[in-house]
Amino acid sequence: MNNHIQSILSAWLTDKESCNWAMASIVNIEGSSYRKLGAMMLINEEGNALGMLSGGCLEADIILKAQKSIFLNKPAKYVYEADEQAHDSIIKFLGCGGVITILIQPLTVENNFQDLENLHYELQRNKKSAYIIDSSLKQNNSAVCIQNQTFNKLKSINSERHIFQYSSATNLAIFGAGLDAIPMVNLAKILGWNIYLVDHRKSHVSSKLFPAEVTRIKQEMVVGDPNCLAWLNRLDAAIVMGHNMKFDAYALALLAKSETKYVGLLGPRHRTEKILADIKVEINYPLHNPIGLNIGTELPEEIALSAISEIQAVLNNKTNVLVSKPAYNQNHFAEAEVRVKP
Repeated sequence: MNNHIQSILSAWLTDKESCNWAMASIVNIEGSSYRKLGAMMLINEEGNALGMLSGGCLEADIILKAQKSIFLNKPAKYVYEADEQAHDSIIKFLGCGGVITILIQPLTVENNFQDLENLHYELQRNKKSAYIIDSSLKQNNSAVCIQNQTFNKLKSINSERHIFQYSSATNLAIFGAGLDAIPMVNLAKILGWNIYLVDHRKSHVSSKLFPAEVTRIKQEMVVGDPNCLAWLNRLDAAIVMGHNMKFDAYALALLAKSETKYVGLLGPRHRTEKILADIKVEINYPLHNPIGLNIGTELPEEIALSAISEIQAVLNNKTNVLVSKPAYNQNHFAEAEVRVKP
């Protein structure tokens, strides 16, 4: 399972009634931290957990403390930091060099399971959802999921009420069910994206080679068909890789009816020019071609990494993606080498 909040909540809902649970959330950060504010982890009384709040240095301790909160039916706050000189009330496990505060709350009927069921519903229905957590440690305080206000309007709440904004999982359509679509689907699945695999051609890859969670769209593409609009309107991104100029042209024309933020077309630009010349509808979106970040790709797995990375960058407005320069080189470490005194 991936660590996207929508996936975490979906997994929790299937196991919610089997035992008691607690929610651990990052409510404050000073300095650096592996995860950001609002990162969530769900832990049950048996010590099983969904999600993570660090790179692995805190989880064992968080699970123990969550089990204690479940047993006592009381919320609690813990501060983690890397300072070895810190006083005893602060737990010195953190490896990122910062200070984070984690709130642990039992999930009970009395606190409405911290409104997590409603948060899951809103993320399934909408692109974003605002979520307010009360960290005052009062018994049976409940978080609230809010939709009818914008995130910015909610920032005036006091210091014990934390406002987080969660985004729903990315909805990706892949047009073309060829063999090279398999790594593309698998990588998107690792990220927790919802995947629509669109291909009506019987000659292409069997559904058995793709994960069961993939939504297969097998009807022939017809521009203006209302049956297509339901899933088209959900899309955040689309990759067209049908390896057939007519198929790809239909896909690009169909996507003109969507509001997707990213459309990428596999293949060289001279092929793309021929496809665009045959399309009879206006292309009202920026078309990324050749597809993917220029990271030196050849294999299908490398192309998948390049394309999915480009989508991630575009959806997060990171349009000037560059390879980071090394902060330290060999000479730096040679100069800083620790020498043992004779």
